Amino acid sequence: MDHIYANLYLYVIFGFMLLGAFILGYVSSRFNARNTNEQSVSFHTGLDKDIINADVEREISKIVQPGSIRAQRTRDRSGILSDDAKRSMIENQIDFESIGTGNAADKDDLQQITGIGPFVEEKLNAIGIYNFSQLARMSDEDINAIAALIEFFPGRIQRDEWKEQAQALSKD
Repeated sequence: MDHIYANLYLYVIFGFMLLGAFILGYVSSRFNARNTNEQSVSFHTGLDKDIINADVEREISKIVQPGSIRAQRTRDRSGILSDDAKRSMIENQIDFESIGTGNAADKDDLQQITGIGPFVEEKLNAIGIYNFSQLARMSDEDINAIAALIEFFPGRIQRDEWKEQAQALSKD
């Protein structure tokens, strides 16, 4: 303990030297930061703003061309296929030339076929299938397309034998 009291003035001088070094570093960093900001501001304001704006507008116009790319709406917010998407899928997937076309005015009661309830019949009518004769002339590709379009279980139409039942009912 005597040693600390004997050298107290050295510790005080050392503390003041550390405090001075801290203050000197703090002040110089503030001064340097202010000069750096002033230099960068003067550099940027010295450039021709019109050239910069023209370049930016040109780049933006390259990126964003209104109407050049449009997303096709295939599903509604609830995740259900939109009517336009269904229509295009129906036209591309179901061969109405081979199965024939029907209309709502003289439609058959499709619920007579085992496996077709009111909900499924409504979906079949929505894609253009109204008659037993249409179901009787379905190909395997048509069956798969219809199952996908009405969101029915894959293979269920074959297991329930809709085609055979429709053939029997269309003869009656």
